[in-house]
Amino acid sequence: MRSSVAAILAIGVISLAGCKTVVPLAIVDLQTDKVVIQGGDDEDDTAVVAKAREGCSVHGRIPLYLSEGRHCSGTACFSSGYSAFCSPASCVMHHLFACIE
Repeated sequence: MRSSVAAILAIGVISLAGCKTVVPLAIVDLQTDKVVIQGGDDEDDTAVVAKAREGCSVHGRIPLYLSEGRHCSGTACFSSGYSAFCSPASCVMHHLFACIE
């Protein structure tokens, strides 16, 4: 009985761990007036802003934070409080910045 419970718990942990993928910060959309930074759920704000600054500087502008949202590359991403569960999607955060003069 204990081995069955342990096996079920191990499968659950592996399934949840599969949802939490490491997503490197990347500029996924860059235009004169905006930049979108993609990263993981728990990215450091300073690193996100630095990446936005890098993108906006291409046009001689500075970033102004506007919003963020969770995007999925699979079928579903559920949010409950501070937790995100993927089934079987891989969720990433998109951070939207305006590039201002």
